[in-house]
Amino acid sequence: MRNLGQKTTTDGNKLFTFWIAGAVDWVEMCTSTGSPQLNIIDSPTIFLGSLDRESFHAMWEHEINSCQDEGKKPFLFGKEEMAFTLSGGFPFFGKQIGSHLLISGKDPDNTFFDNHFKDMLKVLNESEKQCLSMLAKGHQNCSNNIVLDRLEYTGLIKKQGQKYEINIPYLAIFFNTMDKVLSKDSIPETYQIANEAEEYYRLINQNCTNNKKPLVFGLVPESSEIWKDIRTPCKSRTDFGNFASSLYKLMFETTR
Repeated sequence: MRNLGQKTTTDGNKLFTFWIAGAVDWVEMCTSTGSPQLNIIDSPTIFLGSLDRESFHAMWEHEINSCQDEGKKPFLFGKEEMAFTLSGGFPFFGKQIGSHLLISGKDPDNTFFDNHFKDMLKVLNESEKQCLSMLAKGHQNCSNNIVLDRLEYTGLIKKQGQKYEINIPYLAIFFNTMDKVLSKDSIPETYQIANEAEEYYRLINQNCTNNKKPLVFGLVPESSEIWKDIRTPCKSRTDFGNFASSLYKLMFETTR
């Protein structure tokens, strides 16, 4: 597939092209696997965010028109605004609310999406989770523009005037009620600095990929373990040894 995707006809058309869809950024996927075979994907990531109000209305109307129970249609039509607000405009969440209303006849409670939010946490990096946690508490001191832009592209946050807010109300509640609160005060300074460094690391490689140039930081199989050692405060000789080794791998082995 890789070889076929790199071949072109005499008139410059590619013989084989493809799209890949998923919850994890493609550059992060390459970094975690360390496989150069994946580098054929050289197009920028396109984020599929939430629907605007008009598009959500068209979807909601289409779904209700396919409902077999005529008696429930007026009730469902009356819940459209609530569904749009609680879902943040995301079609999957909107349909989940519609299905719940159809079956139970009741509005979803604030834990309705919790299982989906827990899955979401698995693909968000620490900087993104920290930023969402801060916004959930009403703080506006998430100053990492790279993280803010990325969260806005995905549709998880939106800008209202000069401030950002979480686009899904129940997601804000979820972050405020998590067992392990991801607030800035509870995260060691080493984590905050390393999170920012990792964002720049990813962004630099992303720019290289977008411009079809060699990566500044080569891919290593143990990338996640390296960043774990970089973040961990050195409270013992062993911790310091792991930190020094990982820093060497990150700065020298990947850039050789």
